[in-house]
Amino acid sequence: MICIRKISAIMEMKAKALMSKNFLIMMLFSIGYGYLMKTIIGEVSTYALSMAVLFNIAMALYVTALLLAEEKEKNTLRVLMTSSVRGIEYFLGTVFPILIEVEIINVILALLLGVTMNPYVWMIYLLMTSLATLSCTMIGMIFGIFAKNQMNTSSIITPAVIILMLIPMFSELLPFMKVISEYLFTGIVMNVINKLSYANISVSLIQWCILSSECIITLLLFLILYKRNGFEA
Repeated sequence: MICIRKISAIMEMKAKALMSKNFLIMMLFSIGYGYLMKTIIGEVSTYALSMAVLFNIAMALYVTALLLAEEKEKNTLRVLMTSSVRGIEYFLGTVFPILIEVEIINVILALLLGVTMNPYVWMIYLLMTSLATLSCTMIGMIFGIFAKNQMNTSSIITPAVIILMLIPMFSELLPFMKVISEYLFTGIVMNVINKLSYANISVSLIQWCILSSECIITLLLFLILYKRNGFEA
């Protein structure tokens, strides 16, 4: 049975870590990237928003993996193990603070770039980006499990982040990347945001299924690896 007290304790620990200078700068860098895109394009652009949101979601992968690697270095995970923290409890306690921070920045990015949306479009925009962020955080935790330290984490995460970002970015130039992008959560997010308007946002049933499936698959993979690597008593 899930213990709310343990989840709350992990959430508090993660929230404090996210407020540290290094992690805060890393997440706020997305806003700077959005402002840079706005300056370059010089007008209201959903393309600029899609690029900034993509960058922000990718940062969630970095942050999650680095947090887990830091806990391994400080033996915090061993303390959690002695408290019998289950994988699902660790997942929930880790994801919520990061998800909230990422979505706040996604809202700021839309406002900063002048992209206006009605309440329905806002709801779909936030739900879609939340699912993509969940997948990214779980991928980050999977990398964090295998990383030896924070330095090692950066080197093994970077290729994954580049792949997740570059495939959607170059999907219009290379046909094979376009095909792959249609089945990637980052590709779906970029494609949908590119085409949204004040009163319309189009996410197909297949796209919702892909976003949900990738969340479930990455979650199950994380839970299996969390247990197999001895982090769950």
